[in-house]
Amino acid sequence: MFGIGALEFFLIGIVALLAIGPGEMPRALYNLGRMMRKLRQFSADIQSGLDQITEEAELDEIAKEANKAGDELMDFRIEQQEALEERDKKEQTQKKKKSASKPKKKKAPAKKKTTAKKKRPAPKKKTAGAKS
Repeated sequence: MFGIGALEFFLIGIVALLAIGPGEMPRALYNLGRMMRKLRQFSADIQSGLDQITEEAELDEIAKEANKAGDELMDFRIEQQEALEERDKKEQTQKKKKSASKPKKKKAPAKKKTTAKKKRPAPKKKTAGAKS
């Protein structure tokens, strides 16, 4: 931590204990911890702000490159796309004209399917004079 070895850290602790005193040492360490936390938050905020600024700058550069005007190939591609769209429109209108000029055939009504049923012979009527 900060290039300080264990021996140097121990000596700083002893000097701080002698200078501050044992009664005030907990309060001093607490305040030192708060300052370190604030310093870390401050440095993190600065770092995130710098990251955001560089990201926006990179996006601006990309947008400028993408929006460059005067690219001959781009002009050619635009003209080619317009020609293709015109051709498609002409083909669609021709198809509509052809389908409108053809007479529509009337469909014959569908025949009903009949199922073949077996006819039963009619029952014989009994006559009054005949005995069975």
